Amino acid sequence: MTTTSSPVRFNTSARAKSATRRPSRSHWRKAKALADGRPGVSVLFLDELDLSNALQEHGSAQPRKSVDANPLRIGGKTYARGVGTHARSEIAIELASAAARFDAVVGVDDEVEGRGSVVFEVWVDGRKAARTDILTGSETADISVDLTGANRLVLVVKDGEDGIGWDHADWADARLTLNPSASTRPKTVEVSEWAYAALPSPEPYLLVPKGVGAVVGGKFTFQVTAAGSPPLSYGARNLPDGLVIDAETGLISGTTREAGEFDVEIEVSNALDYARRTMTISVLDLAYGMPINPEIRGPRVVGTTPGRPFLFLIPAAGEAPLGYSARNLPEGLVLDEATGIISGSVKRPGEYKVELCVSNPHGTASRQLKIVAGDHKLAQTPPMGWNSWNAWGMSVSAEKVRAAADAMVESGLASVGFQYVNIDDGWPGVRDERGEIRANEKFGDMKALADYVHSKGLKIGIYSSPGPTTCGGMEGSYQHEQQDALTWAKWGFDYLKYDWCSYQSVVTPTCRADHQKPYKIMRGALDKCDRDIVFSICWSEREVHIWGPAVGGNLWRTTGDIVDTWESVESIGFRHAGYDAYAGPGHWNDPDMLVVGKLGWGPNVHPTRLTAHEQVTHITLWSLLAAPLLIGCDMSQLDDFTLALLTNPEVIDVDQDPLGKAADRKSAEGRTEVWARPLFDGAMAVGLFNRGHEEAPATVRWRDIGTLGKCRVRDLWRRRDLGVFEDSFTARVPRHGAMLLKVVSVSD
Repeated sequence: MTTTSSPVRFNTSARAKSATRRPSRSHWRKAKALADGRPGVSVLFLDELDLSNALQEHGSAQPRKSVDANPLRIGGKTYARGVGTHARSEIAIELASAAARFDAVVGVDDEVEGRGSVVFEVWVDGRKAARTDILTGSETADISVDLTGANRLVLVVKDGEDGIGWDHADWADARLTLNPSASTRPKTVEVSEWAYAALPSPEPYLLVPKGVGAVVGGKFTFQVTAAGSPPLSYGARNLPDGLVIDAETGLISGTTREAGEFDVEIEVSNALDYARRTMTISVLDLAYGMPINPEIRGPRVVGTTPGRPFLFLIPAAGEAPLGYSARNLPEGLVLDEATGIISGSVKRPGEYKVELCVSNPHGTASRQLKIVAGDHKLAQTPPMGWNSWNAWGMSVSAEKVRAAADAMVESGLASVGFQYVNIDDGWPGVRDERGEIRANEKFGDMKALADYVHSKGLKIGIYSSPGPTTCGGMEGSYQHEQQDALTWAKWGFDYLKYDWCSYQSVVTPTCRADHQKPYKIMRGALDKCDRDIVFSICWSEREVHIWGPAVGGNLWRTTGDIVDTWESVESIGFRHAGYDAYAGPGHWNDPDMLVVGKLGWGPNVHPTRLTAHEQVTHITLWSLLAAPLLIGCDMSQLDDFTLALLTNPEVIDVDQDPLGKAADRKSAEGRTEVWARPLFDGAMAVGLFNRGHEEAPATVRWRDIGTLGKCRVRDLWRRRDLGVFEDSFTARVPRHGAMLLKVVSVSD
């Protein structure tokens, strides 16, 4: 079995499987001495060999660089020597008994920011001499193999049983220790077809995340991913009460009963070997579940342009059947009392206060919805919906989009205000003889797709680039801006994500005006359409939040792409201190999509690599920032924990607050921070964050958030009143965790 620094947990100091002992410290000192030009054991670095003979499924092997030509960096450490590859790959070396040992440090390169999963193998004269477990994230392994008398060495990288996406694999400090008496020098030989990389691994492997989330009282299912010669047998120790594992399939399921952190030891075995890993199941006490009595949720204000199509599904929950009614609808709008869909077009500009009512046999709920009709009045609150990219990447299809729309309604997401179903890159085909863009074969009839989404009361979004091509190399909108805008409107699209991508191939920006120009052109094109289309500017330069409103953007990406790691979420989210002045009704800072649920950037998905507490921090911070909430997961695999994060109406109310004032950092002590934003009802929404690696107390002082005296505090994630506190409130916050509070001043 794989040896590790502890008997169970595979961590960053794990060794590869090998039949030989690890070289002594003196061996490493001698090897490094030669590299420095001092006398010692003769060493040949892997990056000194001819790598053009390697066989690699994506890209080519790079000496002293990653496969993307960046410095070699794994586990947070940069290496001067080594080879960057990509799964699958094979490097074959003819030794002719000239080498005594092969050593390397291996892992996934940090350039993929925690994505990717790989297995490294070393084959000597047709025998597997070493292998690692599946390595992900910052995990590394030391490989040391005895080559005494060996004639052929093959270095193999396989994918981690989930496809080759992001599998940037490094052989760092890879070196051959040579025999002093050797008369020949090792050399690579051409690999023309797979010898080992395509072979299934007979030994068992485990691929599980470091942690997953669950909610008290919620259903839990988790499929352990493993490989190896069948039959495989599964086991688990320290499962939370209420959960069991199927020994034949590896499915963990049940209903969690109590909150806590459970370090679960998962094992898979077959006749050859076994593998173990530890996965933390965090069972959190979060409010979750649909009410019996009717409730109206979601935005309290929406915008529209007079004379253009209007569509709004009243976000409501409660035991079915629900009945809907509305008073004071503006002229031109009608309500379907069975579905809760308001449609039509507002005839005249103005602000209309509509009284919505939802009822069922258990009662009635009412709420005011303000409809603002005028020019450029869209996105009165941050858009909420789904985007295909983080789940499917370029593998998105019409079928997946329809499934997302179905799930948005059936899961209850639409009942809290999620309404946009957005297609990212991957849809464009070619232009016809008139220059009109067509969808590719995965999509076909785009109007039929838009009609399907609209039939559910939802809206649909599309993607393009101001350059000749999209980020994925498909047809962009360069010199076809007006034509494309009219086509999207004809199809019935309601939202455009416009991604900078290849624009720099036709224009080299030298000033801010150069960055603004393509977005001004598209804004003008959208204004000439007879349909409201929300305009999302995808990041082109760091100060887009300053000029985004001037070019007609409704939202703008403020950062690069997010990935499902704590480092990514933390660096993107907390950098928004001081950005609050640039957000408001109709124009929002966009720190990118949500990375909860199952993601993969296509075509295979995996559970988010964020821990449960990191996911709570993610949603808490985005809601305080008044950020667009665009889900990025496979909507067909939503679990109870993910839904608990996304359907809490009191958390959503913070994000959708009609005042539109984003949060800012109010205080910081050590690794804890307090962020707060004012709400329309006079209360303050407050986030307590712990960016540190250990549980710690966090304190909000009333003076820091602009109030004094006594305040009533409510825990929004648990939907629970905590009491009245004078001058301040303190709570212990888990590592990388958060609390979201509503603070209301009370008189004596």
